[in-house]
Amino acid sequence: MSQLVKDSCCVFVQEKNPHHFEKQRSPILISGHKKENKLQVIKTIEPYTIYNKKLGTSYFSVVYYGMNEVTKRPVAVKIVKNNCMTGNSVESELSLLTKVKNAKRIVKLEAFMEDMYNFYMIFELADSNLMDYYNNVVFPVLDEEMVFRIFRKLALAVKELHESGIAHRDIKMENILIFSKKCKKTGNESFKVKLADLGLSKCSDKNKKFNDYCGSPIYSAPEVNGGMSYIGFKYDIWSLGIILYYLIHGDFPFNVFEDEVGEDVDDPEEIKKKIIEKLFHKIQNDDLYFQPEKNCSEELKSLMIWLLKKDPEERPYIEEVFSHPWFLNNKHVH
Repeated sequence: MSQLVKDSCCVFVQEKNPHHFEKQRSPILISGHKKENKLQVIKTIEPYTIYNKKLGTSYFSVVYYGMNEVTKRPVAVKIVKNNCMTGNSVESELSLLTKVKNAKRIVKLEAFMEDMYNFYMIFELADSNLMDYYNNVVFPVLDEEMVFRIFRKLALAVKELHESGIAHRDIKMENILIFSKKCKKTGNESFKVKLADLGLSKCSDKNKKFNDYCGSPIYSAPEVNGGMSYIGFKYDIWSLGIILYYLIHGDFPFNVFEDEVGEDVDDPEEIKKKIIEKLFHKIQNDDLYFQPEKNCSEELKSLMIWLLKKDPEERPYIEEVFSHPWFLNNKHVH
């Protein structure tokens, strides 16, 4: 049976095997390893050359593969239309990126440029995002120890962001970047995890509440999609719980099946609306279901339950996550 999932960029059908999609999610700032047509230059803004290889899209931006012609290092170039709707958003994102310019686990902004038509944000280029890394590299050999390695690095990135006084508000697999590195002496491969896309992020603290809906529906917390004011840090914690569940199960904990929408609905916009309504109802009301064949530890189940508490007051802050038994029992894993 197929599942219909609505993300911030598209609706796609997810087959029973969760690792094969009719339409992949739109990745943000990734390099990818697929065969591409011959690269063609679409623009030059010295010292950068921008090519026609599209890496990702969002509501207001497109990300292209680029090259720093001085250092000969590839980059990701995020292009945003220069107009009255985007100016404040770009200014806010630049301000936040400047605030975390020395952070080790937040994607680096290399340069910013603009002309009368566009804003250009040049970022370091990752090897993959977490969704592609999961589907193409580590699946199906992702055991609990590997999940811990990935999730610990992700939790440290969120901790770094929150300690900088920023709530991300759009944490999802596509906004988590993987930087792989192979040791020349041993041949062993290690990886870094960094958070990307601060376009919806805001300055925050443990008590700061927001009223605007933002983020991707499948990752959104009950209080966010329920139209209530919410604490940004607690929203991020919920999104971490969704990701941890996905890393173990290869599926989202709350999803919508195709036959739940109704065969009498033909209008695409009406289908999207019904998908969102049913998804939000499940997020707010359904209990977590753990697939018995995954055989994950009781400590891991306990952490997922804690992160995905419906009541945000019962969810931990990020620093409390590291004191959970699952983290304490895996201190030897790096």
